[in-house]
Amino acid sequence: MHRAIRAGSVHSCHDLSEGGLAVAAAEMAIGGGLGLALDLRSMPTVEPGLPEATLLFAESPTRFLVEVAPEEQATFTRHMARTRYAKIGRVLEESRLRIVGDRGAVIDVEVESLRRRWQAPLGGAA
Repeated sequence: MHRAIRAGSVHSCHDLSEGGLAVAAAEMAIGGGLGLALDLRSMPTVEPGLPEATLLFAESPTRFLVEVAPEEQATFTRHMARTRYAKIGRVLEESRLRIVGDRGAVIDVEVESLRRRWQAPLGGAA
């Protein structure tokens, strides 16, 4: 990952340590002002058949959600050759976070709604 970042093939990257994939995706969408479409069925896992809640919120170490521009994909792939990874989604022009799983949409929310909830005081209404 470090080599891919240094080569400039990574546009943005977020660890999954606090809140897992769902929180990392929300924070990336909020920070970038764009939407994300992710597919849990494409996630590489050590153990098949994990519940969607585990895929969304597991805080396993050394996992990252990485944004790579299409023109940088070959470079990124070359740097990640000995690392397990998968393309699980794409950036959307529309400002929504959409995550699908085996039974369809798991999360489908406007990024602005996520931003309001993220900025709301603890215990406050969003």
